[in-house]
Amino acid sequence: MHLLVFCDSLSGLAVIHRILKTHRSHWRVGLCATPLQALELLPHIKWSAIIADWESDTFGIDGTEFLRLVEGLQPSAHRILLTARSQELPLRRAPWVSQIIRKPISPSGFIEVIESGETSARVNRPKLTPALCARRGSGS
Repeated sequence: MHLLVFCDSLSGLAVIHRILKTHRSHWRVGLCATPLQALELLPHIKWSAIIADWESDTFGIDGTEFLRLVEGLQPSAHRILLTARSQELPLRRAPWVSQIIRKPISPSGFIEVIESGETSARVNRPKLTPALCARRGSGS
């Protein structure tokens, strides 16, 4: 698994790093605090999943806009939006977003969402629970 994370909050990146180091230390992970850092890493690896924090707004690019840019560069990557917002992002208006993870989420829930995207990409059948995330086409 190759995972790229863009979050402009250093404390947010630290939490994600701790979760991944504890639960999936064998994954290859790129942690980026700016979209420019993340965009520099994109062409060098075929990323399994790319996570962007919705609230990140560095250089005028938030998480949804970053994932829209990523879609053209890594079309097979599972694109996940991380958010603490209570409002829903209608995924039909952002079809480039594969899933949404709502904060707070348990470490095991976080890992499950990431791994479910890899599984659904292989078998083309998502194995997700609505409590964890919203899927494209779910009408949320």
